[in-house]
Amino acid sequence: MHKIYHNSIAAEHKNEEHNMSKYKHIDDFIKIPQLNNNDRLFHYTSAAGVKGITDGEFWITESHFLNDSTEFTIGTDICMEILEKHMRNPRRLLYAKDLLMEQMRKYYREEQEDTVSGSAEGSYVISFCTSGDSLLMWSEYSDFMGYCMEFEYGKLKETFQEHCGNDCTLFDGKV
Repeated sequence: MHKIYHNSIAAEHKNEEHNMSKYKHIDDFIKIPQLNNNDRLFHYTSAAGVKGITDGEFWITESHFLNDSTEFTIGTDICMEILEKHMRNPRRLLYAKDLLMEQMRKYYREEQEDTVSGSAEGSYVISFCTSGDSLLMWSEYSDFMGYCMEFEYGKLKETFQEHCGNDCTLFDGKV
């Protein structure tokens, strides 16, 4: 009886390792809720920002120059908390955490290389909100005296993809 139990445990571990090997990216563990094409997004901005947008330009920020320099660190911490909260299997949890940290180290290495080389490559951020009347957004992005512009998600994403082409990768979703 003991030997049968032991063999079934070994087979279970082997199957688990095989199943975990298919996970190559943290997105395989953490599913960011996606927006529907007809969802509305809001962009809080200044009068100068509205002029730029109506002239066909969105101003994006290189990730090193965000208002809050800790945003990426906080994002990583939130991902870790989500993993800990929702993953019951300790081995899978450890694997997912290691994968997340590996991807973050790779990201930071690439960002440092871009900074040193003076390359325009890197990570750029533009923020939208699902709320059309957020006191926090009014204060942060328009100093309480700006504008809130409404966009249809599907059309907005399509426009960014057309202008971006193969030169960039867009990551989007509810965060």
